[in-house]
Formats: sequence, C-alpha cells, structure tokens
Amino acid sequence: MQLFDYLSGFAAKDKVNVYVCPDDAIRIKAFRNKEPPAVSGGYYLRLKKGKEVEIHDWDIVCNYEPELERIFQLKNLIHVATDEEKGLSSYEKSYTRLWEIRGIIDQSFFREE
Repeated sequence: MQLFDYLSGFAAKDKVNVYVCPDDAIRIKAFRNKEPPAVSGGYYLRLKKGKEVEIHDWDIVCNYEPELERIFQLKNLIHVATDEEKGLSSYEKSYTRLWEIRGIIDQSFFREE
C-alpha cells in the first residue's frame, strides 16, 4: 500500500514515467514526458492517474542510452507522399538521439488528421 501512495505522489506531479534502478544511489526516479537520462538497468513503470493511481504499463530496462551509437538517417526509399507543405517531412535528416526517433514515429503513425 505504501508503494502506491509513493507512486500517487509522482502521478499528482504529472511524473508518470518511473524508473526503479536497484543499482543507483537514487533508486526510484520519476519524469514527465521528456527524455530520460541514461539508465543502467531496472524497471520502467508508466503510471496512469485517475481516481487512484494505477500501473498502466511496465517493462524491464537494460542499459538504456539516449544517444545513438551511430547517426540514424531516415530516407524515403519507397517514395511515400510527404507532408512537406505542412512542414512535417522527417526524411533526409540525421538523428542522434532515441527521443527524436520516438517523435518521428509518434508524428508519422499516431498523429490526428
């Protein structure tokens, strides 16, 4: 019960991304929807606040690094129509961070028309 009270404190502050890292000095870290720092290993919890806090999603994290080892370049090889007139084209650019690629995927597949 104390764990969910502790997690509800994070959810009340809109910190719904929680990392539990047993090897770090600060074992429980919470973030808003922003890029998390490097995590050596542990557990990821996605909280959902409502009447009561609930663990909406979870996963095991192993050696998360926000920087990519090599530059990622997205190319339009199959010539899909782009939204250049709207300024939404993500092709022919170089990306060095995982968070940038997350934004491209969200924009391309989950945006509302």
